[in-house]
Amino acid sequence: MTTLIGRSDACIISYTASANSGFGMHTVYSISGQPDVYTGDLTTTDGYQLTVFLTWRSMLSTVSLVDGSITDTIVANDNVGMGTCVETLDSEGESLAAAISTEGNYAICHWMYYKGQTIGSTHNAVGGTSAANWGETRYYNEVEWGTAGSHITGANIQSNGTPIDARYSFALSETDLTTFVNNAVYTMSWY
Repeated sequence: MTTLIGRSDACIISYTASANSGFGMHTVYSISGQPDVYTGDLTTTDGYQLTVFLTWRSMLSTVSLVDGSITDTIVANDNVGMGTCVETLDSEGESLAAAISTEGNYAICHWMYYKGQTIGSTHNAVGGTSAANWGETRYYNEVEWGTAGSHITGANIQSNGTPIDARYSFALSETDLTTFVNNAVYTMSWY
């Protein structure tokens, strides 16, 4: 089961002084480059490279919304996906209306895949794209995204949406990762 957080939802894992402090994933974005400096072979880029920095925090075996409305248990050795999604909003700060095709994709998500276990400082990585990588970035159209990510489930997390791949020089910071380490920073980058 995958639960996504809408903008009106409470955080699953809080970074404030709560009982859950220090668990979950922290995400930072960086953009670099200039359109007149890019000299690569990609025809799909404006010359800017985007990098997402994902700081791993060991997960609890039971996760819930801070308000307690949803609780789920991560079972040892179950395949688990967690990540960060950014929804495209209109100029009023609202979700895109139905059938909008002039504002880009409805959302982009960065996923990390791992094996569930009890609380610990490391988690075994599970194959991402084509069962080969620990994580991936995917973008979603209206049908794939749904309302606040409602069409993304545990069953389709690795197939719904379009992966950002070699066409965009997609790269992971670790190519042979077998274990996530607490407080380590993992990156995904592309043009």
